[in-house]
Amino acid sequence: MISDRFGNNPHGGVYDVHWRHLDIAIGYCARSAAPAPRPVNLESIIETATVLSEDFDYVRVDLYAADNEVYFGKLTITPGAAVLPFGPDKVDHEWGRLLTSTPS
Repeated sequence: MISDRFGNNPHGGVYDVHWRHLDIAIGYCARSAAPAPRPVNLESIIETATVLSEDFDYVRVDLYAADNEVYFGKLTITPGAAVLPFGPDKVDHEWGRLLTSTPS
C-alpha cells in the first residue's frame, strides 16, 4: 500500500494476511510510521486476491476496498519494471529466492 505516491512524501506499508505491519520498504518509498487501519473486509480481499493469483507463480493483485466492497484494479506481473527493490536487502534477497526461472 503506497500513500502520496506522486506527492512530496510518498510512503508505504507492507502487511501480512493478519494485517501485521511488516518492517519492509517498497522501492524508494519510506515505510509508513504507523499502520493503516485494517480493512473491515480483509477476509474478502484476501480471498479475492487468492483466486485471481492462483494461475501465476508471481503476480501483484491490485484491489480496492471501499464501502465494504472489493474492487478489482489490475494484475501486474512485473511491478516496478521488475527492478524495484524491497528493503531491507535481506527481504529483497529472501523474496527473490522464492522465484524460479523454471516454468511451473
